[in-house]
Amino acid sequence: MARAGFQSAKLDGLCAAIHQTILGLPYTLKLNAGSPVDGTPNGGPDVIDAYNLILEAKAVQGAQSQFSEMVLGKTAHQVQMGGQPLEGGTVGAFGLEAGVVQLTALSADANTAEISGNITLPKLNLVIVPGTVNC
Repeated sequence: MARAGFQSAKLDGLCAAIHQTILGLPYTLKLNAGSPVDGTPNGGPDVIDAYNLILEAKAVQGAQSQFSEMVLGKTAHQVQMGGQPLEGGTVGAFGLEAGVVQLTALSADANTAEISGNITLPKLNLVIVPGTVNC
């Protein structure tokens, strides 16, 4: 599991699906916001602004990426975000720290997403559907 923290993030679209079983039946809480999630950067008026975004993910991909002030060789518990420790890092696990990161067409297979700052969600659609549905 990788723990990635972003002090500030601009996302074209967001889709999240959370699966739960209620009284023995599967349900999905599905959240969509911004532009449709299709891997194409749109940069239009529906951009999502998120602050202090933390992902715990099996994989994070981007079509293009640009890092500045990157530090390799830290362990996960030593990584900082905006000069502050990124809480929850495992001692001895791999860590990567960067001052500024730009990712195009971000896609993450995340187990959790935490936003401790503000987030704007244009075109928010939150729905509970029966069954196991993915993005």
